[in-house]
Amino acid sequence: MKKIKKWDRWGFELKCSCCQKTSLFRTKRQLDKQQLHFCRPCAALKASYIARGVNTWKFQNSNFFNSPDLKSFYWAGFIAADGYIETKKNQVTLKLSEKDVCQLKQFIKDVGSNARVLNSGLENRKRVIITDEHWIYNLANTFNIHQAKSLNHLPPQDSFWTDDQKKAFIIGYLDGDGTICFCGKQKYLKLGFIGTKEFLTWIKNFLVHYYQISLKSTCIQHKKKCVGKNVYELTIYCSKAQKVLQDLKQLPIYKLERKWERVC
Repeated sequence: MKKIKKWDRWGFELKCSCCQKTSLFRTKRQLDKQQLHFCRPCAALKASYIARGVNTWKFQNSNFFNSPDLKSFYWAGFIAADGYIETKKNQVTLKLSEKDVCQLKQFIKDVGSNARVLNSGLENRKRVIITDEHWIYNLANTFNIHQAKSLNHLPPQDSFWTDDQKKAFIIGYLDGDGTICFCGKQKYLKLGFIGTKEFLTWIKNFLVHYYQISLKSTCIQHKKKCVGKNVYELTIYCSKAQKVLQDLKQLPIYKLERKWERVC
């Protein structure tokens, strides 16, 4: 949000909360008064919905996963771990425990949506549903995230990704399907990821190459208790885990606080 001078007044240039395209000019008072700001076409569209008695007009930034922003890579990683893709309905669903409702609210804020946190029908579970065909296309083509990803999730085509983008994607995946904990009587640090063998091998190869650490092939083990034959766990312990987590924590993006507060 850039501060500019217009019409002999100082204000802020920002994007429409709906289409994310049109630059708007708002004063400090206008920003404090409203959280959402619409351009004229979107404001007219909203008014038409209200006039017809439709109060559930939903919108989001359709180009969110088509941008190189670290936020989009973080949330793509989180969806890869803990999201549900329904291609026929063009829906992305996040369903989390009630204690992680702050994660859902942060997701809604970052993607520029007016969606609401809903009850999932299960005790102590909340969910957010976003319908957008552009999201489905970009998640599939940029991040290799498809329907039924839990059973056959393959590594993304990351040849044009920067190291920070890969880190953001891994952090998102860690917040969704990862573990940071202290184990045993000596309370040694454990970093763990759960996923398909192919995807965990991609994470392992990046960590080995970037942090110059040696990880044995046995660090990826089959999870026998999980449903599905292609469910594995990647585990890293002690000083190696500390080295990886301390560096990832420095990346200036949102992280799930209850997990990362354990990292010194």
